[in-house]
Amino acid sequence: MNRKPSAQEEAEKSSGLKGEAMEAFRASGGYPEQDRTNRHTLASAVVHVVKKGVRGEMEIDMDGRAKGGCTVLSKCTQNLPTEEEWGGMFEREEPATWPDPMKYEFKGVKGE
Repeated sequence: MNRKPSAQEEAEKSSGLKGEAMEAFRASGGYPEQDRTNRHTLASAVVHVVKKGVRGEMEIDMDGRAKGGCTVLSKCTQNLPTEEEWGGMFEREEPATWPDPMKYEFKGVKGE
């Protein structure tokens, strides 16, 4: 889970962003998902777990499974994490940071 903090909920309500502006804010700037991921991110995570096990960077049990577990969630970005970013995510389990709606400037919908 990567529950949206109550402070984030309040900031979004008081930001004045509504409708298309709020939708655009949530679809850009690395907005985290709450308890969801997409298949590309999940596949990339599986590959990195396997690679870490093969390189001996992760403890593997007798059945070939990684000991422990991890949660894979998505955030709204155009690219999958880099090798270095995956490494950091496996080393430090911490929630994603939530973007500040007060710093978001809605520039309208393309084609308008």
